[in-house]
This record gives sequence, structure tokens and C-alpha cells, in this order.
Amino acid sequence: MRYRVEAEAGQYKGYGGLAAKFEELAINYDHIYPERAIFGDEDQILARFAELAELGVTEVALKVNFGGMPQRDIMLSLERFATRVLPKIS
Repeated sequence: MRYRVEAEAGQYKGYGGLAAKFEELAINYDHIYPERAIFGDEDQILARFAELAELGVTEVALKVNFGGMPQRDIMLSLERFATRVLPKIS
């Protein structure tokens, strides 16, 4: 069953062009790593999490759908994170 949520006019006006910006960013992630995003294998991710924890960071947001990635790649990324990273930080 699908549900549709009606949004108030203008509620998402700040999101205009967001998809295009993600497409632009997908060309080269180097300019946002390592300050704003974490990429890499589980060891690289765990190392960055450890650095952030030393700085007092207690929460991070997970975004795995960048710039029109295929659904299969998104799901594989989530699966790898769940099986290789989460067990080591839980």
C-alpha cells in the first residue's frame, strides 16, 4: 500500500536544484572528503569514526544515495555498512 503525503506550498522550495547539485558532486568527491563525508572501506570508515569520536562527535548521518547511484549499488553499500562497520562500533 502506498501513501501520499501532501506538502504545503513552498515547504520544499529550498530543495530546488538539489538533485542537480548531487549529480555535480558525484563527478568528484575529493573536494568534500574528509571534512564532510566519509568514503572508503570498513577500515577507513572506522578510522574516521574514531577520529570524530575523539573530537566529541556522538552522531553521524548516513547518506548512501549520491548522484543517481543505481539502486543495486545503494543496497550493496548499506549491506556492507551493516555487516562490516556496525558490528565493530556497536
